[in-house]
Amino acid sequence: MKLQNKVAVVTGGAMGNGLGITKVFLNEGAKVIILDYSSKLKETIEQIKNENLIGYNVDIRDYSKVKEAIADAKNKFGKVDILVNNAGICQLEPFMEMSDEKRDAHFDINIKGTWNVTKATLPHMEKGSIINLSSVTGPLVADTGEVAYATTKAAILGFTKSLAAELVTKNIRVNAIMPDLLTNVKSFLIIIFSKKGQISPYPKINLNYIVLLLLHNIFLKIYLILQFWQMFCFFLLPLFLT
Repeated sequence: MKLQNKVAVVTGGAMGNGLGITKVFLNEGAKVIILDYSSKLKETIEQIKNENLIGYNVDIRDYSKVKEAIADAKNKFGKVDILVNNAGICQLEPFMEMSDEKRDAHFDINIKGTWNVTKATLPHMEKGSIINLSSVTGPLVADTGEVAYATTKAAILGFTKSLAAELVTKNIRVNAIMPDLLTNVKSFLIIIFSKKGQISPYPKINLNYIVLLLLHNIFLKIYLILQFWQMFCFFLLPLFLT
């Protein structure tokens, strides 16, 4: 098992992508701590029934509560090796129509929540890995109605890069995962059944979006390949030639 004796914190681990991450970690031998304020947390814990899994019903916007939960979990499991900042929200709405409350919810959960959990967890990590869930939306692409979400996901990428520079000397790696729509079935279905960027009350396949998403996926892969070769030529190739 790849994660035997490792202890991982997963935010938003009671459902969706977070639940998938939790199950994989458990299958690979890790002990998992879920932070989630969803009512599904209790149900998830009961369904999985694993002594290596504990959950805390906590709102990651509340730093003091997060700090208490992490400290308690560390006392139970002895350490923290991995942090996955998965929790986040996405509510599609045009820029001029989005209320300040919805805007702040994106910023408070997606950005401040990630900040809070990371700050509360770091004192308990001697070494290990922090994984932040960013997105291609914001750093690379965007669509109508995604201004709040795209802003937060671009911020997470900046947060990741800067924090990685700070923690590299402390044996803690910091990386970001940037899922795209074609690797997220739920998001993909929302888009192709949408009308003018909004979720329609009735299914109406938008073929333009399908074509654009396919092209986006192709060009994204080309972009990433070119980025790799650029890094290889400028940084790694000289090492082999000297």
